[in-house]
Amino acid sequence: GFLLFAGALEIDLHLLHNQRWEIAIMALGSTLIPTIIIGYFSYWALALCGWVLPLIYCMLFGALISPTD
Repeated sequence: GFLLFAGALEIDLHLLHNQRWEIAIMALGSTLIPTIIIGYFSYWALALCGWVLPLIYCMLFGALISPTD
């Protein structure tokens, strides 16, 4: 945890501001794509096991697990 915050002290905020759209697109895409993949995969895998779970719950699981990968 300490190294994470120590690394944040070295960020050039002007450069970060100039690249805000690239960063936003990459962060959003790298969260949405795994959310959809994990959501549909878990929906399919649970259906194979005989457990019927609504797709929205599987997508919620995907959304919770994607940023923590």
